[in-house]
Amino acid sequence: MQRDNNRKTPIRVLLVSRLERDRHRYAVAFRQRGYCTLQAANTADACRLAAEMLPAAVIADVDLSICEDGVPLVRRLREESGLWHIPVVILAGTRTPVAAAIAPAGIDLFVIPPGDAQRLVGTVALLMRPQVH
Repeated sequence: MQRDNNRKTPIRVLLVSRLERDRHRYAVAFRQRGYCTLQAANTADACRLAAEMLPAAVIADVDLSICEDGVPLVRRLREESGLWHIPVVILAGTRTPVAAAIAPAGIDLFVIPPGDAQRLVGTVALLMRPQVH
């Protein structure tokens, strides 16, 4: 199981998608690699879970619903006290105008979702590694 060296607890990742099947597919892949997964279907639930559980990373679809995209999620995470440092990965099938608008809001990585969910886990794991200066 992936553990936080400081806390000796499993590393948590927050998966945010309006589609349960996508959340489930990514959750299975992360759990197979030893991560603890949290799931949310919208910005409000994602921000609440992030504040309560302090995940090591947030992985979110660019389109969270018909009237909600990832911009408010990223902005709220960056503005909330204690959450600004959490890496945010945005998933989108193509580089859409919404995806371009999210970049200035403070995303850490923009990813076109791979067909293989394990590749996403590997990419996110690299992002979460402690930086050596």
